[in-house]
Amino acid sequence: MTKEDEWYKNRILWKATKNNLFDYDCIEFSELLKEQQEFIKKLIPDNAIPVIVFWKDFDTWTLLCTQMLISYYDDKLQIVPKDKLNQRKTLYIEKDGKEIENYQKKEAKWLYMTDTKQYIWLPTSKSLWSFWPVLLTLSSLAIRK
Repeated sequence: MTKEDEWYKNRILWKATKNNLFDYDCIEFSELLKEQQEFIKKLIPDNAIPVIVFWKDFDTWTLLCTQMLISYYDDKLQIVPKDKLNQRKTLYIEKDGKEIENYQKKEAKWLYMTDTKQYIWLPTSKSLWSFWPVLLTLSSLAIRK
């Protein structure tokens, strides 16, 4: 791991703790069961350094790495590089659904990345709203580089 990756990892963990993300279905990657870690590592790019994960099961999870965001569902990986995290995000209750109204935001479970046309799964709206500032921090750091 490079010094830059180590710095990003520490920054992600600090921001996740500050936003109580570990209270909302988020786990530090190193705390997953070895079987889960190995499964994820087989699917993600070799250069991905996992930091935190939202885990539903082997078919549905989202992982934030030092250089990318990865969501896995429907047997497909959705990979958003760190420098693309600053794109517009739209909230959805269900993937491929209609954009939600303001009063429905508390039910959102999907982030739609409008530029890259990718959906990112999160287990609950509470986890989504706690995760949002972490994504904003990582994307703003990528812009500065």
